[in-house]
Amino acid sequence: GEPEQLAYRSPLQWSGEQFAGFTDGNETWVPIPDDYEHYNIKTQKAHGAGVSNIEVFYHLVSLRQEPSLQWGDLSIGHTGNVLFYTRQASRFPGFLVAINFGPTSSTVDFVT
Repeated sequence: GEPEQLAYRSPLQWSGEQFAGFTDGNETWVPIPDDYEHYNIKTQKAHGAGVSNIEVFYHLVSLRQEPSLQWGDLSIGHTGNVLFYTRQASRFPGFLVAINFGPTSSTVDFVT
């Protein structure tokens, strides 16, 4: 139903200011989460360690420009609960992506 969906939707939290910097009005249509003063774009940009959600997002978006990820040859494999693939375009660095679908951590030797 609609009330449950609203719990997962909120205005983008731009800053720690009133209404998370989303509006300078008197209210928002959907409530702002209580932790908006800590979790917002301005705070994450100021973090500066390369590990905030926004920094990771920007880095992942920039990877879309890599030739190997755009048109490189694709090779897919799996071992146990780990699905992996490589992409590499001729004369460009390649990428290995590994996703563990298991409930526990896994170690995979990709060298041998």
